[in-house]
Amino acid sequence: FVALKKDLGTAICYGGCPRADFSGTTDIYSSARAFVALKRDLGMWTVVCWGQSAYGGDCSGVDFGGTTHIYSNEYAFVALKKDLGTAICYGGCPRADFSGTTDIYSSARAFVALKRDLGMWTVVCWGQSAYGGDCSGVDFGGTTHIYSNEYAFVALKK
Repeated sequence: FVALKKDLGTAICYGGCPRADFSGTTDIYSSARAFVALKRDLGMWTVVCWGQSAYGGDCSGVDFGGTTHIYSNEYAFVALKKDLGTAICYGGCPRADFSGTTDIYSSARAFVALKRDLGMWTVVCWGQSAYGGDCSGVDFGGTTHIYSNEYAFVALKK
């Protein structure tokens, strides 16, 4: 378990925890078997990841520079770099082009990335199809927002 003391900018971890400095922690995210602590150190965003690597517990080698938000589901994490228009997925993730990404949405076992490519809104969906991970054949034209629950996504159109 992890308890965030947001007013003090730190966290307390108990159970299977790493030896880590949690000072500067602003947010905690979890998958089924991993955690990510987002920290602000000397004006830079850094992270501490721990847990099973297949679920996003190993983020060594992941460049979190410019990260503005982190999203999670049971199997993975996605770090959104909204100002840069890109994202990085780690844990149970496909290789995908996340350039132009403006928003990320998650269900229990799938993600949707909303992208702006050459003035057109497009999406990238991945994960288990029973949870919304297969959106092939779905017309996202005119989509302005996406909503999710544990099992599905809904695209709101103009």
